[in-house]
Amino acid sequence: MGQHSRLSLVWRCDLGAAYLDTGDMARAVAVQTEILAGLDNVVGTGHTTTLLACATLADAFVSKGAYGHAIPLLHQVATVDRPPGEGMNWSHYRGLLALCYAKTGRPEAAISLIEECLHDEVRTHKHSATLQGIRLRCFLGEATLLAGNPARAAAILRTVLADALEVLGPSNPDTLVVTQSLAGAYHSIGDLEAAIRVLRWALVACERNLGTTHLDTARIRQLLAYEQVESGDAAPAIPVYEEILRDREQTHGPEHVETLTALFNLGYTHWRAGRSSRGVELLEQALQQHARIFGEDDPETLMVRNQLAGAYAQAGKVDRALALYREVLTQRELVIGVDQLPTLVTLHDFGRVLADLGQLDEAAKMVARSLVGREAELGEAHRLTLASRHLLASIVERQGELNRAASLFQTNLTAAERTLGHNHPTTVNFRRFLARARGKL
Repeated sequence: MGQHSRLSLVWRCDLGAAYLDTGDMARAVAVQTEILAGLDNVVGTGHTTTLLACATLADAFVSKGAYGHAIPLLHQVATVDRPPGEGMNWSHYRGLLALCYAKTGRPEAAISLIEECLHDEVRTHKHSATLQGIRLRCFLGEATLLAGNPARAAAILRTVLADALEVLGPSNPDTLVVTQSLAGAYHSIGDLEAAIRVLRWALVACERNLGTTHLDTARIRQLLAYEQVESGDAAPAIPVYEEILRDREQTHGPEHVETLTALFNLGYTHWRAGRSSRGVELLEQALQQHARIFGEDDPETLMVRNQLAGAYAQAGKVDRALALYREVLTQRELVIGVDQLPTLVTLHDFGRVLADLGQLDEAAKMVARSLVGREAELGEAHRLTLASRHLLASIVERQGELNRAASLFQTNLTAAERTLGHNHPTTVNFRRFLARARGKL
């Protein structure tokens, strides 16, 4: 029973990871369920073979962003008391469990677990500038970001990056992970210039040390393109996304989920670059494929429809934009939930278009809902929260509610001064809007 069962367990874990590689989440989850149900009948939950197999599949789930499915597997690994030197990095998997907690809405539990791990690391090595210490502190920065404190997260990750550069080097995979996390923290507080700056530096290091075609180089190039799009400088990102789409079509075929994501990204980038006709064309292609393969109510399909509505509005197809936004909002409220982040995106985007059309009362109601939800989910100073608060302030200012507008602009200014500094362009812009509103009182 022992050897045959252990081999069977390992084989099933490898099978689950293979399903994930092909995008077949349903079968991977079925394998996971089967594994967890039969652990005690194989070799016991604490046997090294069991734990290694669970760790392998957990790593695969995490790599695909399926953090919730990784948690029960990581519990098998991370909660077993083990002395060092038995073939597994127990501290790493405790840190990975903490990351999954953070990604599934439990950032406080994540922070507590990471701090325990860091305490053990410092007790063992007298400092935290070790490979494992760097990984744990990176997890801590990510958990802090998810807990709604992006400024604190950025401060943590800046110190982690400094240690990673000194200990590991600029093109080490763990250094690149820290770089991406720091860029994400900058993105969250609205400092897109800093995010672009750190990613450009990482791209130069990767191209020099790994080559222009290395996977890590390509990943950093794609992240840089994304930040450029979000900063309003989308045109340079178009060739990057065109190359990604060609690669995905050749590697996976036209109907693979990664190919469809690349098609959507290219359409979205054309729209954000002001090339609305091409953006609409590509987003309509992406919507047709998503709806056929995943279904009309799939969250990914709804995301494509939301952005297509924005592209319609930019292209002057206002009636189609409004009708599509209403459909997406209704479906997201039913399928995802009224207070979930994707629904809040639609409320904000729809409200912005309505405001542009002068339909201020309905616009204000939608954007106010988006603001309340984003404050609760992301925190007062997150970039998206600031965007909804600024939009609402601009709308109520147009409605003549000048005291309310000034209060909202002041809240944004205070948050920006705290997270970005007094002289950051975003802070200066908020200060200008506040002065304008006060000047009308």
